Amino acid sequence: MSTRSDTRSEQAQGQFSDQGQGTNMEPSLGSGGGNEQLYQLWVLFTNERDVGFFKKYLQQFIEQYTREIDLQFNHLEEGQPLEGPGISKLPGTILQVITKQLAGCAQECAESETLPPETVYFAEQMVQMLIIVCRHHDNLALVASCEYLKYIVPMTTGILNKMSAATDDGDQSSLVSFITHVLHLFECMCDPYHIWRKYIMNLQVNPAHHKYKPSILSVELVPFFYDCLQDATWQLLQSINAHIRVIHMFGAILTGSQENAQVAVSPATVDVLFGLLDTPAPSSDFTVVHPGSLQLVQELALKCIVQMVLAIHGCAPEHRQVELTEIVQQLLQKLAGDIVPHQLQLAIFRCIPQILHSRRKLALQEAFVSADVFTFLINIIERAIVSAASVESLHMKRL
Repeated sequence: MSTRSDTRSEQAQGQFSDQGQGTNMEPSLGSGGGNEQLYQLWVLFTNERDVGFFKKYLQQFIEQYTREIDLQFNHLEEGQPLEGPGISKLPGTILQVITKQLAGCAQECAESETLPPETVYFAEQMVQMLIIVCRHHDNLALVASCEYLKYIVPMTTGILNKMSAATDDGDQSSLVSFITHVLHLFECMCDPYHIWRKYIMNLQVNPAHHKYKPSILSVELVPFFYDCLQDATWQLLQSINAHIRVIHMFGAILTGSQENAQVAVSPATVDVLFGLLDTPAPSSDFTVVHPGSLQLVQELALKCIVQMVLAIHGCAPEHRQVELTEIVQQLLQKLAGDIVPHQLQLAIFRCIPQILHSRRKLALQEAFVSADVFTFLINIIERAIVSAASVESLHMKRL
């Protein structure tokens, strides 16, 4: 009996190996006792085939690397890089185990009329571990190849749909936490160097330091983004304050790589982004509860539109799903609308220099000239001057 147990222990130890090479290595997951505890938990899970030990392994792993998750991206301002463990420091079958367990969680949530809290929390722990693993850029290609998103996206969509249909609000904090970590994972996979976050924070970006490419855009992500912006789901995301993260996720797709942006920019995504620039009715419950959120949504949507223009400009004409002039004309139409807040008009004006801030300025300038942008802008300025003069004249008459 002891011989069989020793054999299983040796197999488990061998699973802490260089992924794909099979080189046995001692477990090296940081320093201190946490490393030994992780190893022992994995041995127990391997020997007993009890998922409870895997859950304890996840909990211990997350506690050891909790700083690497950084939901608020504080490390960008602090200038401290994040780096999770390399795949060679993890059990050799860990990614396959996560795939199997995520598939089970997704199936259970789909088949259940309610959302089992333990299942959602278990899935969230696996998502958190994937965030940590993705912090080590060497791991990105391998994580992407496991196709976790084909389980995570349907599960997240199902949770959002059930939350929208729920008549009893109840305690949704665990569901909100799951959604938040899922959106964070998507952002880390599509934009590992956090170019989008640096862009909106006006931090310098040096592409020369970007050695690894982000994950190739999963076929599930763009439809997921589009679905999130549909009325019922968008209102739910607003109510749980997760809507901003959805925009950040799409911004990460646009800035993470030219290839992904090229796929993401489509007539549907252009339409939903411009829809975010529309001002809701003053009676909207959301504008009362979150008065500053609308402005932030519009600012981020505009920044996404700027990146869309640059992405279209950077790809060959035969690969474009949307023409550059179409987006420029939509911007101008939005700018000249009858009921456009001055703050939004100013934000759109400020977008133009950002769009023209490109290495290939001449081609962009030609596109702007062909769309008659500058004549359009001069007319808007003239209208504003005439309007201001009329107001001043009316004021003087009253005096």
